[in-house]
Amino acid sequence: MNTNPNVKYSSVLFPPTWIFPKKVHLPQEIGCDVDKGLNRSAVFGAALFHRDNLFDTSNTHKMLPRSAEEEKVLEAGEKLSIYSIEINLRQMISNCAHKIYTPVISKKYMQLKNLMPPSIRKKIIFIDRRDTIWHAVIKYLQPIYECLPINSSNADFLSWYLYCLILATKKGAELPFNSAHFADVTYCIRDQNNLSREANARLCNIEGVFKMFSISDSISSFKILPRIDRFSISERIEEILTDAYLLEASYLRRFLSISSNKAAIKRDLTKIIRFILGNRKWAKKILTEIPQNLLLSSSNIGLLERLTEILPEISKSNPPVLLPSLEMACYDKNVSVHIAIRGRNNWQSLHVFPNPDYKGGQ
Repeated sequence: MNTNPNVKYSSVLFPPTWIFPKKVHLPQEIGCDVDKGLNRSAVFGAALFHRDNLFDTSNTHKMLPRSAEEEKVLEAGEKLSIYSIEINLRQMISNCAHKIYTPVISKKYMQLKNLMPPSIRKKIIFIDRRDTIWHAVIKYLQPIYECLPINSSNADFLSWYLYCLILATKKGAELPFNSAHFADVTYCIRDQNNLSREANARLCNIEGVFKMFSISDSISSFKILPRIDRFSISERIEEILTDAYLLEASYLRRFLSISSNKAAIKRDLTKIIRFILGNRKWAKKILTEIPQNLLLSSSNIGLLERLTEILPEISKSNPPVLLPSLEMACYDKNVSVHIAIRGRNNWQSLHVFPNPDYKGGQ
């Protein structure tokens, strides 16, 4: 199996994801602004405007303040938009990931990253900026699209799942993946539509790709405890991600999908996780240990051979480890989580309901 020698630590591929606290649970920094007289609803409205503007690549409209108070509201709303990246940082630590890879929504989304602290900016890497892989996926799925209704949401989800898997494979990154929903999507496409022979063959190939992720495993990992309004990961992200023991855990996770000695990796990971929890000040009252379920490929070579039919250059890459979906990880009842999903014609923002009972399972 070929590996990229320049990639030393584990990484994770996320769609653009935001976490918004509910109005009564504003982060402390922004809450102070509200306590000084800013209208809470206006701050939220400004933040939602910033977020929604990311999805409309044709909209050049800007909110221009008409008073000093409105200017402060816009500044607070922008802070909240930047603060919303907190969910990504939480997931980085939960997965001991050193970097986040994410597709690009728009130039506005990239500009939002530029407003973040440098310690966060260098951990978030935009990929497929020219849509090269996206267009390859769309081209491969064209025979299937021709058999489906024009506005088929199943077609959009199918392309999104396949796109994320290919991106994660190219980067050797871990990938949150909703396997149950993917199975529903492919079932509905076949059951509710009259597919051509070519469309059915390509759908079978895609199903075969995901069915190769059939080895279930579990490792020790972290769960982050506090509410977003009480503690911001961004305040300590540099200290956390440069911790020698967290880097060692990240290094070990890098080989979960390609190593035959998984038992030793799992044992060492457990020791490191527990050492961090017991000895690192930054981890105290913030993290707890949970088992994290994984899906691994039963045949990395076979998986890459199937993916090569879609994108020939994928053959020298590494299959990802599939993680529990982000819907499972959004456990804080005090926040609203939004995930960006790309369809054939546009991006859309999906609201994810938090799961307070999340225990780390698939």
